[in-house]
Amino acid sequence: MTLESLCTEERLSLTGTWSDPVGKALVMTSLGEAGARGATSPPPGGAEAATVFLVHRDPSWRGTAAARLREAGHAVQVFASSLAFLEAARAAGVGCMVIDAQLPDPNGLKVKALLRESGCELPVVFTSGDGDVRLAVEAMKAGAVDFLPEPVDEEALLAAVEHALARNAAARAARAQVEALAARLATLSLRQREVCERVARGMLNKQIAADLAISASAVRLYRAEGMEKLEVASAAELASLFTRLDRGTAAGGG
Repeated sequence: MTLESLCTEERLSLTGTWSDPVGKALVMTSLGEAGARGATSPPPGGAEAATVFLVHRDPSWRGTAAARLREAGHAVQVFASSLAFLEAARAAGVGCMVIDAQLPDPNGLKVKALLRESGCELPVVFTSGDGDVRLAVEAMKAGAVDFLPEPVDEEALLAAVEHALARNAAARAARAQVEALAARLATLSLRQREVCERVARGMLNKQIAADLAISASAVRLYRAEGMEKLEVASAAELASLFTRLDRGTAAGGG
């Protein structure tokens, strides 16, 4: 997205606005929209930086909110429309969204639904200027972190963004843990997995032996080998591991 297209979309005129504080803020917002990615320093270790995606119809609101979030140390990308945001955000996995619930075509709730369908699970904070209780209820049911009435209190916005980023970090940590467990599980032989799955379900060695038509000593061997590979020391830990894997798979598929 270029600065020229942003100015056209917003119908901003750069001529004569620099001396006006509001006009200056609009110009700086447009510059931020065009160059937000390049202006953000990469985090240590090559990890993807958390970004606050700010989507709002009002250029003055966007400029003020973006400036406050950046002052608080957040990387911010700013968008004037839901369509522009959707194109940029589908691949995003680290950060959160602050979205005008009443964006036109599609609105904020539809944006969240479309992103979820495409696999983007960034937490969202909605804002709204008309105090629509029904819309607020729908937003919270859809999994919003918060629903902030406008004019938004700066501290409330910062607190909601911090909460959303913490939720995103926790979700990514949980996914990483599930991926690590799945990687361990993939190292098991078929027989080791069959035995461990039955141990996790509470079956005794002799029951597993009968079920798989193998000897009890073979069950004990496969059980010991499998538990060593999975890094668990008891049947209870084994059951917990499979439960976490099942929950993580279900969450990832939703």
